[in-house]
Amino acid sequence: MATPLPLEDVHALWESSLRSGYWAECVAYPPNHSRVFRLGARPAGSPRLALRWLRSRARDIADQLDPAAAPQLEAWLRDTAAHQRALSALCQGEMV
Repeated sequence: MATPLPLEDVHALWESSLRSGYWAECVAYPPNHSRVFRLGARPAGSPRLALRWLRSRARDIADQLDPAAAPQLEAWLRDTAAHQRALSALCQGEMV
């Protein structure tokens, strides 16, 4: 079961990890809820490795979603243009 984290804790994790490389993290933001659920995270040595891990984790998450919720994530997994935009943004030091 995923453990909910307050938004402030998630942001603190992001800020501390960005000082030493890249941090890939999957989180869920339930509608009408002020908490997030951390679905996985790991450091990455490059923007490409961070994106590769995110795609891999997204595939696992998509397999576990209700059928009604999975199509959005599955569409992102097939969207190579979105992956390229994310990679470009990461290479420029942006958080995506």
